[in-house]
Amino acid sequence: MLAAISADPQAVGYLPRAWLKSGQVQDVKVDADITTALHLPILALADHEPKGALQNFLACLQSGKGKPVS
Repeated sequence: MLAAISADPQAVGYLPRAWLKSGQVQDVKVDADITTALHLPILALADHEPKGALQNFLACLQSGKGKPVS
């Protein structure tokens, strides 16, 4: 995503601050009140049933762990 955002001046993305490199993209501060609104569902498509680490990762995403408490 960082490469895509860097290549298009009109692109917007949501990345961890630690991934940003000086001068590569512009950092925009987001108020804590709207960070909950930035949580979006993830759609994973595959040609076959995922196995191993990928299966574990997708299961973690589906579990809801790490979601903000409402």
